[in-house]
Amino acid sequence: MDTLDGARYVAGSMRRHVENFAFSNPTLMLGEALEDLPPDTAGNAMPQPTRDAESGGGKRKPGMELKFRGLLMEMKGREILSNVSGTVRPGELLAVMGPSGSGKTTLLSVLSGRQSVQAGTVKMNGMPLSKRLRRSICYVMQQDIFFANLTLKDTLMYQAHLKLPSTMKQHEKEKIVTSLVEELDITKCYNTIIGDDFKRGLSGGERKRANIACELLSDPAVMLLDEPTSGLDSSTAYSLCCTLRRYVLRHCKTVVSSIHQPSSQIYHMFDKVLLMSDGELPEEVTALR
Repeated sequence: MDTLDGARYVAGSMRRHVENFAFSNPTLMLGEALEDLPPDTAGNAMPQPTRDAESGGGKRKPGMELKFRGLLMEMKGREILSNVSGTVRPGELLAVMGPSGSGKTTLLSVLSGRQSVQAGTVKMNGMPLSKRLRRSICYVMQQDIFFANLTLKDTLMYQAHLKLPSTMKQHEKEKIVTSLVEELDITKCYNTIIGDDFKRGLSGGERKRANIACELLSDPAVMLLDEPTSGLDSSTAYSLCCTLRRYVLRHCKTVVSSIHQPSSQIYHMFDKVLLMSDGELPEEVTALR
């Protein structure tokens, strides 16, 4: 009984809720505002869930619009975030880019509710971020934490039992897991052990997808990913981003990801980009908002 309670506590503490932000649109010219563009380019029309979003594993929750304004965060007299603002809508894939130490991870932490700010607001669908809304957010950490001796199937089913309602039947949980495995293209390694430095198991790209699958089990409306392509070769990183892009369009989710040195192919997959430098937005980018 103590072991089960401990497992539930660990699972609960690892649930990170993610939120979405607004970035400058790569299609805009310097000094051009979103209002100057046609409705479809500006992204004013809210995408609606497709039929695929309502099939397989039950009806999927649509994404949520997230707005953050004037975020200011100081730590030990140092300004970590300075007047950072933006908006992101359902069906969009956003990238947070900038050099190391620019505040990308801190911004994700603030938007997910893990860290507080001295000033500024974060709203989801027009409502202030609360404990209830944070349950609709998932946070995919850069470093995954798995049991090396468990297979991918065992890992996902274990997570399903912890995250999904206890009233849900076993076959329904299995259906959700199977659907996610197929969507993330990791069916071939379903019965492969996770592995580690001493035991051969999943590849780097497969581990990233497994990490994402664990967070998608609860069907979050908003996903926040911390550098999901780090440590992957260009081909694997491109394939992973293609999978995320398909998932966003199919289920109309809101996805935000910090990313380091993307290729031109990956860069153009994002709908919007937020450039950061020393915790703030450069003047050129600020002019686009």
